[in-house]
Amino acid sequence: SYRIIRSRLRFRPLEKSTRSIMVTSPLSDEGKTITVGNLGVVFAQANLKTIVVDADLRHPSLHEVFEMKNEKGLGDLLDSDSTRLEDVLQNTGIANLQILTSGKGLLDPSEKLSSERMNEVLAELNRSADVVIFDCPPALVFADAVDLSRRMDGVIVVARAGKSKRDVVNQVLFDLRNARANVL
Repeated sequence: SYRIIRSRLRFRPLEKSTRSIMVTSPLSDEGKTITVGNLGVVFAQANLKTIVVDADLRHPSLHEVFEMKNEKGLGDLLDSDSTRLEDVLQNTGIANLQILTSGKGLLDPSEKLSSERMNEVLAELNRSADVVIFDCPPALVFADAVDLSRRMDGVIVVARAGKSKRDVVNQVLFDLRNARANVL
């Protein structure tokens, strides 16, 4: 299933390539983090240099999927102009796949994710990889996902069968479209 998603994303008839992909869900525990992890693996297996980023700065868990330490990461990059991407990227042990964990906890994640520094980090990530996949907070719980969505080439919304309610999913899609996000 993840390979099918990868193929659909890679061969979309668009003027612009889909290099930065954000994954969110309406609420927590719907499968967004495991989706980011698996998409990262299948893109890397296709010989594409891939970086997965834990942008869920309040409840990070992507590092657990890859059994990595979460000492330095995105929070450190956003909090300091002197922190460099190469200082916080970690190799996963999977060829072509690196992870940027959430790192340092921040008092104001929404503000930092909306900052000019975040634009700089995004540009550097896009220069460093063929594909960058962001694990973002649930879109109905925090403003972070909707704010970030307009900066991404594409957005994937994960909904869990038997858990996600139709009206909640529709609300997220409505919010993302109002933000002019490219919902994939």
